[in-house]
Amino acid sequence: MDKFHSTLSRRDFMKAVGLAGAGVGAVTAASPVFHDLDEVSQIGGVTEKRPWYVRELEYAKPTVEIDWNVIQRQTHYNNWEDHLDQAEKDKRAHMYYDNTKQMVLENNPGNTMFDVAIRHPAWTAVRRNMDYFFGVEGIQQDTPPGFEMGFDPESGHCVISPVWATDLFGIITPDNMGVPRWEGTPEQNAALIRMAARWCGGAEVGYLKADEYTKKLVHKTCGVLPILADKNGKEVVWEDVDQPYETDKKMVIPEKCNNIIVVVIREARNPALMAPSYRADATTAKSYARSIAFDIHFRGFIHAIGYTTAGSGWGPWNNVPFGVLSGIGELGRMRGQITPSCGPLIRKVEVFFTDLPLPTTNPIDFGANRFCRDCGLCAKACPASAIPTFREPTYEITPADDANSNPTKLIPEYFNLSGKKVWPNNDFACHNFWVTSGKHGCAACVASCVFSKDIKSSIHEVVKGVVSQTGIFNGFFANMDHAFGYGIVKDQNMWDNFWFEPDKYWPLEGIETNL
Repeated sequence: MDKFHSTLSRRDFMKAVGLAGAGVGAVTAASPVFHDLDEVSQIGGVTEKRPWYVRELEYAKPTVEIDWNVIQRQTHYNNWEDHLDQAEKDKRAHMYYDNTKQMVLENNPGNTMFDVAIRHPAWTAVRRNMDYFFGVEGIQQDTPPGFEMGFDPESGHCVISPVWATDLFGIITPDNMGVPRWEGTPEQNAALIRMAARWCGGAEVGYLKADEYTKKLVHKTCGVLPILADKNGKEVVWEDVDQPYETDKKMVIPEKCNNIIVVVIREARNPALMAPSYRADATTAKSYARSIAFDIHFRGFIHAIGYTTAGSGWGPWNNVPFGVLSGIGELGRMRGQITPSCGPLIRKVEVFFTDLPLPTTNPIDFGANRFCRDCGLCAKACPASAIPTFREPTYEITPADDANSNPTKLIPEYFNLSGKKVWPNNDFACHNFWVTSGKHGCAACVASCVFSKDIKSSIHEVVKGVVSQTGIFNGFFANMDHAFGYGIVKDQNMWDNFWFEPDKYWPLEGIETNL
């Protein structure tokens, strides 16, 4: 790289990017020197720190084989109901509530009154806020100059839209203050965003471009849940506009938002390993509820430094591929991403389209996808038989005549996007178990995964190093995982006394607990 050979103090640099001046004296009080612009561009913190065994691949070429010529945008669907007639929908709804009641009466381990009580409030927080994730027309109150506020006194909701709206509650932008917005190099911005994401409650971060690959992962139309019925059928498009907006027929992402920020929200390990149960689903619900606060906080930060975003919430896109393509994890047999840091204990992948300049991060390979060929523990643990047991991934999708879980009419194209070589899961069968078991959740696949281990144990890091280099021992490691009693919790005391031994089963570790 050519050297510019300029001596640049931090104060001069801040002046150049418009951050020095009134009110920022504290920022420039300490003034170390950048000896040239190369040093500015080579700052640390741009990408996630990875163990030595994680290999970087080419952009848009992850370990899962993809035929981008076949991949096309799909229509958002409702996996809860779209495969059933009305009579079957009603039958299963009653079955869910009846089974839940029976488990509570029987004090079923993992499905006690305490487990139901801790799970429902978190999901309530999610569901009550789903509406404004997709853009709600609100009442603009009289506010001081420079502030935009949206609050509906009838519903009690803050009227903001982490997906589409431009006015975020309580956000003061550079324009409001009459100061220049932040201007940094893509590398500086990447480090800044990683810090902001962690501050707001996220974990690993990756970056992509909104290009011919990633745009195929955004659904053609929006609408998936009954609570979002007003969004059903709305077209999702890109337009040459300054801000995202929504009409009664379409949801618009600005073309200028051609960079993508990908952030994962983790979930707590201990309860997740108690699947399938209300207790395990409670940690799922908690993570989704945390993602709501994250979305609002994180988008607000980006707006407050002077940039635009459209995302994330329950956005109309396939979120797992964004994590895989941006190098946060590999795609596994269960069709969730597996990360080097916490395996599949990822509850949500947040996707933000933005005009903030950013670099790209590439897919990674640490042997996880290859390991899945010889393992299959998730498929064996699946109570719905929704995960294939055969060794090699395939371009074929779940057949339409698959009678697993008795659909009225299975539409596998809804949940199996053609064009990728994977293990085609039957997502309807998966969700059907949630309903018919009364637990409205499962994650036995996550609990049984060999990568769902505590990183504090050094032996697991040694195994990961071996797995990344060769597949010879994959079958042996999978068998040893089972032999040593890993996977779904087998400690009966944990099932029976979880709620009365907090120091043992949910120790405090800093501000975030048990993550």
